Amino acid sequence: MSYLPLPPISLSRLQLSLHAEQDMWKKFGDMGLLGITASEKYGGLGLGYMEHTFVMEEISRASGSVALSYGAHSNLCVNQIVRNGNEAQKQKYLPKLISGDHVGALAMSEPGSGSDVVSMRLRADRKGDRYVLNGNKMWITNGPDADVLVVYAKTDINAGPKGITAFLVEKSMKGFNTAQKLDKVGMRGSNTCELLFEDCEVPGEAHLPFHPSSDGQAVAV
Repeated sequence: MSYLPLPPISLSRLQLSLHAEQDMWKKFGDMGLLGITASEKYGGLGLGYMEHTFVMEEISRASGSVALSYGAHSNLCVNQIVRNGNEAQKQKYLPKLISGDHVGALAMSEPGSGSDVVSMRLRADRKGDRYVLNGNKMWITNGPDADVLVVYAKTDINAGPKGITAFLVEKSMKGFNTAQKLDKVGMRGSNTCELLFEDCEVPGEAHLPFHPSSDGQAVAV
């Protein structure tokens, strides 16, 4: 595969923050790189993981930081919605994520459990037609910039892997906040932060409807 004509990127500025390159997302969207595995009906390319891997490799040649943030957006967020979202969720979120108008992220890791999915402590309690999330997430790539996040939480603490559910959380939802932006040793151009959920109200229809034979842990990993 030939080298991709990637948008000009100031690597010195990216060592500090991707805030300096927010137009990068729109440029990637214009090139069709943010929805490689998504259907054309949502603005994607309708291709596969091999093509997505090629793009990741080419971006990594220029900057590992950009590739890390790109992967969190295009695979961990966009592709999760492609694989596990319902039609209404795909129509609502995918077009803006694929165009680069919105930035996506996935929130699974926590301070006390890392990426040990079953040990997570973020709770999602059903209250009428909504879920109320309480807890926090840590080391979330694209966290400071994300408009939409796939967030994993426990809906039943006694059900093990089957008690884990993913929710589509928007940055404007009540009770959701970003906390400390992490100053990392490496990959400094890829923005990472802690997320806080304090009685965060999420509509009932915002949970990802996994296939009945799956559980939240299986989808997460």
